[in-house]
Amino acid sequence: MANNKSPGLDGYPAEFFKYFWNDIGEYIRRALNDCYKTGSLSVTLSRGVITLIPKPNKDRRYLNHWRPITLLSVIYKLASSCIANRLKKFLAVLSLLIRKGF
Repeated sequence: MANNKSPGLDGYPAEFFKYFWNDIGEYIRRALNDCYKTGSLSVTLSRGVITLIPKPNKDRRYLNHWRPITLLSVIYKLASSCIANRLKKFLAVLSLLIRKGF
């Protein structure tokens, strides 16, 4: 995950998790595995804040010169990245099979 990005509602940036990963990584893994087993994320993990940020070099008085972003927790981003990386492997094999006509 990239550094110097806005943190989510919990206020913890990616740098925090990188620095303390040896201390907290196992707890995060257990929490995410529990979410997988129960089929739902906790309220704190699934919550995000939608806000507007101005487009560069645009007049801020006009609404179409702003763009919405959603601030999500780093743990949520970590979980979604893990799922996406696992799907990439499967999709690569599936794509190869499709090209070969299976």
